[in-house]
Amino acid sequence: MTAGPCFGFCPVYELSLFPDDMARFTGIRHTQLIGTAKHRVSRIEAERIRSALKPFEPASDRTFPCANARTDATDYTITWQTEDDEHTLVFDSGCADPEARSLNELLQGLPASLGFLEEGRQVIREGATRG
Repeated sequence: MTAGPCFGFCPVYELSLFPDDMARFTGIRHTQLIGTAKHRVSRIEAERIRSALKPFEPASDRTFPCANARTDATDYTITWQTEDDEHTLVFDSGCADPEARSLNELLQGLPASLGFLEEGRQVIREGATRG
């Protein structure tokens, strides 16, 4: 999953959860950690996250439909990979549609769920620009 930039100083990062339950965080902008950290997640937590994301997994690449969104929020790109296939879902966290609430909460909580709460914490560094 990638959390992209917003109009302000939103954390920009990548999160990965691998089949062996290894998790990787890569902070890109406006995060406590700029760089990469990784560790193993408990099997129970890894399966909880996979199960929570499963209902949103598309059969092919698509954008989450949204009728009412503000335009300055973070876009999340979630990628599901297997040995034979890869497909993505793009989600605008500014979506105010009721159907978007659970996915938004899930994605915003993923850094903490994967054990990267501190690494993913928002930091505004001196001289940093928006986005």
